[in-house]
Parts: sequence; C-alpha cells; structure tokens
Amino acid sequence: MSFFECTDLKELVPIPEPGTRSFADFYLEEIDKYPASFIVDGVSEEKLHFAEMASHIRVCSSNLLKKGYKKGDTICLMSKNCHNFIVALLAGSLSHVTISPANPAYTGHELLYQLDFSDSNAVIVGSDQIGSLEDALKLAVEEKRNLDLKDIYVLNYNSTVPATIQGIETKPFEHLLRTDNGSLMEAETSLDPKSDVWLLPFSSGTTGLPKGVALTHYNMLANIWQFVKYDPVFGLRSHHTLLAVLPMYHIYGLFCFALAAPMNGANVVLLPEFNPVNFLLSIQKYRCSHVYIVPPLALFLGKDPRVKEYDLTSLIDVVSAAAPLAADVASQAFESLQSQGLRDFAIRQAWGMTELSPVGTAGRYKANDLDCFASIGDPIPFTQVKIVDLSSREVVPWGQEGELCVKGPQVMKGYFKNEEATRNTIDTEGWLLTGDIAKVNEKKQMTITDRLKELIKTKGFQVAPAELEGILLTHPAVQDCCVFGTPHDSLGEAPSACVVLKPGGGASRLPSEQELKAFVGQKVAPYKQLAGGVTFVDQIPKTASGKILRRVLRARFL
Repeated sequence: MSFFECTDLKELVPIPEPGTRSFADFYLEEIDKYPASFIVDGVSEEKLHFAEMASHIRVCSSNLLKKGYKKGDTICLMSKNCHNFIVALLAGSLSHVTISPANPAYTGHELLYQLDFSDSNAVIVGSDQIGSLEDALKLAVEEKRNLDLKDIYVLNYNSTVPATIQGIETKPFEHLLRTDNGSLMEAETSLDPKSDVWLLPFSSGTTGLPKGVALTHYNMLANIWQFVKYDPVFGLRSHHTLLAVLPMYHIYGLFCFALAAPMNGANVVLLPEFNPVNFLLSIQKYRCSHVYIVPPLALFLGKDPRVKEYDLTSLIDVVSAAAPLAADVASQAFESLQSQGLRDFAIRQAWGMTELSPVGTAGRYKANDLDCFASIGDPIPFTQVKIVDLSSREVVPWGQEGELCVKGPQVMKGYFKNEEATRNTIDTEGWLLTGDIAKVNEKKQMTITDRLKELIKTKGFQVAPAELEGILLTHPAVQDCCVFGTPHDSLGEAPSACVVLKPGGGASRLPSEQELKAFVGQKVAPYKQLAGGVTFVDQIPKTASGKILRRVLRARFL
C-alpha cells in the first residue's frame, strides 16, 4: 500500500486561512448564526442559549484582559462538565491566553505537577475540586515550588469555599462575567494562529509521564473543519442534539461538546459524569440524536437490561473513540438498539489522540457487518496516514500490521518544554508516530489492533491484548476484562487476563478459570492462549476517557 488518504478533496471547501484571528473569533462567528440553540445541564435543567453564551465569552475575555492576562499566560481549568467550562475555554482563546484543562479527579500531587509544568498563572476550578487545589498549593509550599499563581476563580462558588488558599484570594468565576461600563476590551497582542498555543492538555503520548500537548488555534480550527464540516454520514446540524457525557477536560469531550457541536448549531445536553439512569433518561427526555461514547459505554448499551426501559429511538449516530472497540461489542450494541425500533442509525468508530487535536480517522458508513464495526474508518479530509514496519520503517503491504503514522494540519505543535519527546514523536517530514498498531484489509478498512507499548511478546510472536479482550467480552458471563503480559520462564511473556463477571453470572452458572481459558483458546492460535491464567476482579481500572489502565493491573501481579 502507499499513503492512505481522503480522495474526494475536490468537492471540499478548503480549511480557512486564519490570518491573525483566534479560534474564538471563528467560533463566535459561527455560533452567532444560531442564537436560539442551547446548552442544557441534564441534571439541573439549567439552560444557556448560544446568544447568552456568546455574550458571556466576550465579557469574560474582556475582564481577563483588564486584569492583565495576555498571550504567554496560562490558565489551568479544572472542573466537571458545566456551561462555564465552555465559556472559560473560549474566553481564553479570545484573550490569546493558553488554557490547560486538568482532570477534576486529580489529587493534589497530580494537580501540582500540571500547575508547575504548565507555568499556570491562574486557576479556574470547580467548587468540588477545591480540596485538591488546597492540597496542591500546600504541597507546593512544602516542596518550595515557585508557582506563579495570581488568581483563583471558583465555579459554583459557595459558603464551603475558603476565602484564601495559601494567601491567594478565591473569587467567584461569575465576577468575570460582569460588565462595568459596557465596553469590551479586545486583545492587543498580535496572534499567529499557526504558532501560538491555545490548548495545553496533558497526555502520556506513547510512553512515559504526562506531557503538555501544545495545540495551536489553527490545529483546532483545522480539525473542526476536517471532521465536522465534511462528515458525509451525519454531519452535525442545528436540529441535532448531542449528549455530552464524556468529560470535557479530555480532548475528546472538549472537541465534540464544547467546540464542534456549537459551531454547527447543535444543541448540547451536559452531564457532569456518567450515571446509567441519567444517561438513558437524558437521551429520552431531550431526544438526543448523537452520542459520543467510549467502549465501556458501548458494552453498557449492548448488555445492560435497563437500556430497553427507555425510548432511545431519536438516536441516529453513535460514535465510539478513545480506545479500540471490539466488533462483537459494537454488534451487540447495534442489535440492542435495533430491537427498540431504531432503523436509520449508525454505530461507528473514530480514532485519534490528543496530539492530533484529536481526530485522525472516522467511519463514514453505516456499520452493518463485523468488519465495519471493527474499522476506525478512513482518514478525515486533508489527512494522510501510513502504516510502517516496526523495524525497517517502510510502508507495509495490505493486511500487514505496523505502526500508524499521520500527517495533517491537526498534528500538534509539539510537547511543551520537551524537545526530545517531540523529536521522538514527530519526524523530520512531519509524520506523527502514534504508537498505535494498525492494519488495513483488502476492503481498505483500517483497524487498530493495539498500542505499541502494550503488545505481548510470546516466543517472539506479538499478541494484541485487544484481540483477546474482544473474544472474552463475547462470553455471556463476562462484563469487562483486561489482558496483559506477565513474565513466563519458557514463553518470555504469557497473556494473562483479569475478568469482571456480570452480576448474577449472565449465564446458567459462573464460569471457571479453565472454562474461560478454553473459551478463548478455541478461537486463537496456540501462542495467543491465556497461558498466564485468568483472575476474577471486581472492576477494571480505566481513565475517564475509557482507556484501560493496564499498567495498574500489571503492577498488581508483578
């Protein structure tokens, strides 16, 4: 095979040249076209129309500028999904300030690492996360870290919020939404959208500790145009409604719910976290048309009996990303939804990573067989991909596995303050080395088989954990699982599994370890069998975006 790319570019409008305009300039131009569209909190039912949101963004930006924030400053944004997360995010762009989203589940130690490494000058934090911020700043004093924090703004400020934290006054975020004499200040610093960084999320990349991923205004603008403006299956429109259950601190949720949906006039239903009843009830109540999920939610849609208790017939597009989705799991979810009367809908995969702003490929068809379900789709417009041999780095033939590499305008600027990691990830020709192992079949359908660092080496053969996990998940008694390699005297590494059984077993009786090993063994080559054994656990540790934390389980067994 040669380079694999979208071939219908002649019909597409080019990505706009930004000149000196920020992402927010384009964003406001788009959402001003849809003043009546709205973002609603699915729990509190508080609604914010786009006209109000646009006003809040402009006022918030003006107040940040009046307080002296400018290009080169960084604000850490740590909160669960809420209206003002989006306002703060876009106000940063309009002010030419860098925004560094942080996981609201972070401990003080984890938050301190991000505050320090990102050179944050202020924090916008949810009231529920104040404890972590207090711990972080206390630890900073103990460790004599020289943080340059000037302001702390609190979302949903209440009586439990301390007046000061380590000598820094806490203020309600709402203060940034107030106008004084009605005048709005505009950023005076010049902007180079293709070079200046707007977003600084943290990712481990392919290896190592979390790194700041420097995403420019143009990275994000290009990816919006690539993925949403040109999506030929169910491109977002003003009559659509998205359910925002994934966390917006993560680039997947941020891109879909805070940026892509509003820029196309689609309504958004925000959920602060996943709750089975709220998730299903919100789809039914708000007649949600689009749901962006991770594989565990596909598993939920396919296996949880509560799914059949709600009217989900409004769904037309279910997109899974952030981790490989097993074809059988997708098929089960598809059949579950079909049984409720859904007909004109699709379950498809998209693929990307934080370093790609984040989308690289997307399914552009209605999945109707296992090959379609397993495929991550095609490169989005203006994107090239290639699959290369791990040793020779030459492009591999159709059907052969190799490392997936991507080139396009959405490729990050680099890792913040880490030139070595950047050089190891982006080659001299601009190809991003993703660390994902992929292959393309004779139908030109591309699938991710696993992560480069997670492959199990057994007698010199490579075993993909995702393949074995996909098989285990087809067992009626298995709710969830994780496969990883453990040291073995004769094999080098042996595939081992941790398995969560469904409540009640999901079958006539609970399976034994030997039965599950045999269940997998009959479907794979001898070297792929679970020679390391099966261990039954209560849950599989995962990130908020749905990625299995294999290292956590592996560490327990080593």
